[in-house]
Amino acid sequence: IPICWPWFGAHESNNAYPAHGFARTVFWQVTNTILLDNGEIQISFKLDTSEMDEKFKEMWPQSTTADYIITVGKILTLELVTTNNSDESIEIGQALHTYFNVHDVSKTKVLGLEGRSYLDKPDNFKQKEQLGEISINDEADRVYINTDDDITIDDNKRKIIIKKQGSNSTVVWNPWKTVAEKMGDLGENGYLKMLCVESANAADDVRVIKAGESHKLSVIYSV
Repeated sequence: IPICWPWFGAHESNNAYPAHGFARTVFWQVTNTILLDNGEIQISFKLDTSEMDEKFKEMWPQSTTADYIITVGKILTLELVTTNNSDESIEIGQALHTYFNVHDVSKTKVLGLEGRSYLDKPDNFKQKEQLGEISINDEADRVYINTDDDITIDDNKRKIIIKKQGSNSTVVWNPWKTVAEKMGDLGENGYLKMLCVESANAADDVRVIKAGESHKLSVIYSV
């Protein structure tokens, strides 16, 4: 699950900065590991921008920490907490860029976003309406907006349920054959076995965090 942070997509003013931010390319500090009373395992990580190299401080000069808490049991819970330690408000975009291993993406359905509007990246980010359930039979790169709905991925073998808080946008992505071949890391026909459904703060869902305050993006996955 790559972490897109502290911006999603291209940087708004400098295309030389890495797409989806730098959090997915750097080491995080492990701050705690614990076996909970209910048998779940919890691991906590931290990224503190004030302790990073100068090249990252140039991209993000505001003092900010990101705490990432993973709780593993019969369900998987992820919490990404951003705290603004600076004296001014900051604006963040982010996503938990979750890759799901599906049996066959061409036979997979995504439920819960029916009737929602989305921005269609392959079609110049035109805003469209989702008619019925989502099926994948071509490149899909969409930001569904104004939605905090529960989502189900049904690949005919299992149903994956996604519940989230602190997010009003959802990204659905599969590169399909032509784009996947250019990527070089999915393997032959690997695009048929994957689907990304990302809980995000993207497009107009970027969040302003005042000085000294925090924002939490949390997601629960169950099968």
